[in-house]
Amino acid sequence: MASSLSRKVCRPLQVAFLAVAPLFAAGHPLAADWLVTVERDLLETDGPWRVEGSRVVYQQVRGTLVSLPADAVDLEASRLYTERMRGQPALPPGWQLVGRGASLPLPPARATPVEDNAGDHDPKRGDRALVRLHPEEIPAQVDVNRRRLAELDDEERPDSAIAWRLWGRPLIFSGGHDVIARFDADLRPHDDRDDRRSRQNQKLQLELYYQASPKVSLFVESKVEYQAELGSRDGKADPELSLESGEIWLHWADIGSSHWSLQLGRQSMRDDRRWWWSGKLDALRARYERKRFEAEVAVAANLSAIDLEREPIDAEDEDLLRAIGSASWRFRKRHRLELFALAQRDRSDRPPVGAILIENREDESDADLDWLGLRWKGRRRDRNRLGFEYWADLGLVRGREDVFDYDDLDPDDIDPDEVGPEELADFSDDEDLVRVSRRQSQRIDGWAVDLGVTLSPPWALGPSITLGYAVGSGDDDPLDGVDSSFRQTGLQSNAGRFRGVHSFRYYGELLDPELSNLEIGTLALGFPFLGSSSVELLAHTYRQVTPATSLRRSRLRTRPNGVDEDLGEGVDVVVGFHEWERARFRLFGSWFRPGSAYGALEGTSLFGGRAQILFAF
Repeated sequence: MASSLSRKVCRPLQVAFLAVAPLFAAGHPLAADWLVTVERDLLETDGPWRVEGSRVVYQQVRGTLVSLPADAVDLEASRLYTERMRGQPALPPGWQLVGRGASLPLPPARATPVEDNAGDHDPKRGDRALVRLHPEEIPAQVDVNRRRLAELDDEERPDSAIAWRLWGRPLIFSGGHDVIARFDADLRPHDDRDDRRSRQNQKLQLELYYQASPKVSLFVESKVEYQAELGSRDGKADPELSLESGEIWLHWADIGSSHWSLQLGRQSMRDDRRWWWSGKLDALRARYERKRFEAEVAVAANLSAIDLEREPIDAEDEDLLRAIGSASWRFRKRHRLELFALAQRDRSDRPPVGAILIENREDESDADLDWLGLRWKGRRRDRNRLGFEYWADLGLVRGREDVFDYDDLDPDDIDPDEVGPEELADFSDDEDLVRVSRRQSQRIDGWAVDLGVTLSPPWALGPSITLGYAVGSGDDDPLDGVDSSFRQTGLQSNAGRFRGVHSFRYYGELLDPELSNLEIGTLALGFPFLGSSSVELLAHTYRQVTPATSLRRSRLRTRPNGVDEDLGEGVDVVVGFHEWERARFRLFGSWFRPGSAYGALEGTSLFGGRAQILFAF
């Protein structure tokens, strides 16, 4: 049945993909577009740049959407230089035009490396070790490196950073204060208890980036978080204040002029769609960068807790070692082919049946798994300015897994002769205990596909239309010793954006499931307004590939009945106001109607939402 299902799902996808593939790759490679700053720095863009209000918005070659103040860009020089460079070899990254004059036309396309003047001595400021810098004194390449290496979204941080010169090198201070008010629907509606609740969350994030030398940089991040219940049916919980350790890493670029760089420490690792990984890991990462090709490999683990107030490391992440690799090839202008690989080895103890554990240290799964994935993405705009953007993700997972079931245990029921006096002494009176009731070993063999296309109109205020389809394989025979359900890496967040100004959970804000034994259809409409704001409307349909009594990592705690496939449908509204450099406002609204797989809940409505204000500095 599994193979039959695979043919039913994959055969139409293959035919459809082969039919539209010529559209994706049609045309000859387009020449690069360029921005010329008022200080004559050159920035290559992935596609045309555009002026939106007081800012120039463009896509970096590596795919990140960024912007610059319009008064920092020589627009006429950018247009002339782009025309001149069409058909000519592009400049190496980090090079600029000879000369700093503003006269036009520009000189011939000669190039020279950018001078690193961050350490120049200024006699007016004396020999002080720490000197305040004006934003325009920060070398452009230093700020670009900071945002790229720290994986900082452009919209999250203003361009005018706070900076000093420490021992002759730039030290940049930045951060943000995030305020979120959230309403959660009754995510456990099958119980007699109603757990609807409203919460407030505030997070202060502080960041320091130090360019110790032209090739060596240091980044330190910390977070203070405050959480409080605004109201719930069970009464208000006590507020929580926690301190989190963020990124702390050292980066060494272009080692021996080899195009290789090294990054060591707790660092952010994520792909563009956050479909494979999106999180902070203690890792040693090596990266290779050329103009059309990028690759990186990393060895990662969780060596210390993110939240300093809680357990050192969650049980499911303890002794978990990961080898991560990715490669990206820009085979045509604005078209990329990407490869992803992850090998996970769980070296934690695997307790036998009957073993007694502390409840918060139980681990339901110990797995040695390997993932392999391929992504094809790109975008183009025809002569009528109609935009066309697409993505296609294919993922495979293989390996073995031990699954554990636990029963609650009363300490008074423990037989000292069975456990032993030494082990019994390890359990305190106020700890909840569990006993391993079942251990099952199985082989993992699953696949997943995620496809999408976005059409953007040629006029400024017209809606963009996005169609998406994602399916993760299911297991039609739980007793054959092989789990053919796909599961994601556990590092994913499934968050991105289509054509709006802010990212969102593209599998649904309220349900937010993992793509496992699941089929999701998505239709989205995006409307830009004002200068840098947008509203997006999304509709989702959900079906299980094989009826089952669980939905992996879903926020809805009610279990499906295991008989029907229809999980229901949902609607999301995402509004983003990004009209101010140092303040952002986002609003999310969600509605979900359970389907026949939820039995008596079919046809009911669940609501949720959140409002978020970010102050950046």
